[in-house]
Amino acid sequence: MKHEISILIRAAVPVCALFLLMQLPVTDKFIGGNSLTDPIPVYSKVGDADGSGFIDLADADEIRRLADAEAQPEGERLRVADLDGDGTVTEQDAGILLLFLSDPNAPDVTPDVYYRIRLNQAGGAA
Repeated sequence: MKHEISILIRAAVPVCALFLLMQLPVTDKFIGGNSLTDPIPVYSKVGDADGSGFIDLADADEIRRLADAEAQPEGERLRVADLDGDGTVTEQDAGILLLFLSDPNAPDVTPDVYYRIRLNQAGGAA
């Protein structure tokens, strides 16, 4: 008898858990719980052009998009996307980021510092 009850409990627990998980979005919506919104971008790291907090391929895409836009970004947005420090966001900035991301031996620095290091190693022409 005890064995049969334990089998029944083992079968019922996942079913109950799944039922509760299915109810959460509806409960959240009607009770006024957390809503899913896009996070506010924070442009703190040079190279993190999309403001996600991580430097990745999405940032290279964002830099390309900014380079192709009619108006250049300003303020913090310009500071994090202008990796070569020339005052404008260009395709070269996206290339610098791609080079940084693809280098397995890249030092633990931001992409703009990485670019300056490579520029110095190449004697002024990276």
